[in-house]
Amino acid sequence: MCDRGEDCAVAGGGVSGGAVQRCAVHRSSPLSDAEYVAFADVVLSRRNEVAFLRGCTRVDPKWIFEYARGTPLMTGETIVEDPPPSYSATRDAVIARVRARFGNYQWELPPA
Repeated sequence: MCDRGEDCAVAGGGVSGGAVQRCAVHRSSPLSDAEYVAFADVVLSRRNEVAFLRGCTRVDPKWIFEYARGTPLMTGETIVEDPPPSYSATRDAVIARVRARFGNYQWELPPA
C-alpha cells in the first residue's frame, strides 16, 4: 500500500527485491487521489526516481481490519482512547476504536 508518492515498502521481488522504494499511482489515473490502493505490478520510471503502480484498485482501510484481523499480518492492535470506549446496549458489547499495523512492513492503519 502506498500513499500518494511517499516512500513505501513495495512487497515482493519486483523493485529492489522488496526494499523501500518511492512509488505512486500515475497522476493520469482515476485512482491518483486514492488514500490506499492494492496493486498487481510495479513499473519503474525512465529516470528510476519513482515506481508507478499498475493494476490498482482502491482499498478501504476498514476492509483490512475486517479481513486481516486475527492473521499474522495484523499486529499491534491498541485501543484508541479518544473517543473513549463505550458500552452499546444494542450490541451488548464494549465498542472501541482500534489502531493497528498491517503487513510485513508494518504500515500504520488509521483508527477503525
